Amino acid sequence: MLKRRKISSLVVIMLFLSILTNAFFLTSIIEITQIASANPGDVNETWHNTSLLTVTVTAPAPWIAWYDFQDSGSTSKLNSQVDVNNQYKFCVNITQNSSWEDVDYVNITAWYDDNDDAGSSYNGTSGGNLNMFLQYVNTSGTGSFSMNWPDDEVTWGSGTETVHNSSCYNLTFTFTPLKQVRHAPGDGSWSSASNTTDDTKSWNFKIEVTTSSGQSIYVNNEYGIYSYSEISSAANPSMSGAPAAKATASAVTVVTMANANYSLSVNLNATLDGPDSNTMANTTVGVAGGDLGEANFDGNNPLYLFGGASTYKAHDVDTYQRSTADVVFHCDDIPYGQFPGQYTSLVYYHLKLETT
Repeated sequence: MLKRRKISSLVVIMLFLSILTNAFFLTSIIEITQIASANPGDVNETWHNTSLLTVTVTAPAPWIAWYDFQDSGSTSKLNSQVDVNNQYKFCVNITQNSSWEDVDYVNITAWYDDNDDAGSSYNGTSGGNLNMFLQYVNTSGTGSFSMNWPDDEVTWGSGTETVHNSSCYNLTFTFTPLKQVRHAPGDGSWSSASNTTDDTKSWNFKIEVTTSSGQSIYVNNEYGIYSYSEISSAANPSMSGAPAAKATASAVTVVTMANANYSLSVNLNATLDGPDSNTMANTTVGVAGGDLGEANFDGNNPLYLFGGASTYKAHDVDTYQRSTADVVFHCDDIPYGQFPGQYTSLVYYHLKLETT
């Protein structure tokens, strides 16, 4: 009986060990089966729904429907000459379909082409009598006009907005070129082609519109300026001295305006007229000033303060007038025995432009 029980107990123990062993191997088999079944086999379709498409709609480019360069009476002066010291205006009609608020700048630059349309540009040759820059700024939402250049060689007038609708404006810029703004005769036959610069020796201009979205458009054309010369002041030199002495007058200022290369000469009558029909030759009188050192008149020919008989001083590019403040007349060696009294001659200043 006891032996049978021991055998039964042994069977139970062996059965328990068998169950544990089978459980271990079964678990391993299940794990291996699960790992082997991670590949799902055929994948016939799938979805990905997290990418984002972005479409940015930019503002359209502005459109210049019309422009002109006019005199104060609104007569077009495109491809023709105008006078200095008169008011003129640029007019331009601009449409910005997205909204006028998108317009940042309207820049108008103008320059003398110096006989080279292809190679010239605004401020390519520096100087207030050779360049101009007018501007409309709308970056704050309220438009403002100004003249950024030059300083005093052109007089700024005003700028005006005319609103047609929320996307279409007329802009007008007025200015006055002063008397030394560069003469521009054109090439001899002004063309009427629009939006081009094909006449040399002219003033070229460019009207450009730029927007906050980076779009821009421009037009260009040209006009000319008539020549101008003026001597506005010369004063009256006066001196006194005894025979055989040298007399010197106080310096006088000669004020001139010239809008091209120029020469400035001075001369006297061949003889100075005195009392009781007495005279004195102008060869006793000399002058110095400008580019001229001290020299005497020769009885016939003028003396040149600037330039010469066939040469010219370069056009003054950074002033509205030329003030020559150091012109000094003198009388050397008043002839011994010269009858006392006042001897006078008109003073002849001659300002001549180079127009070719």
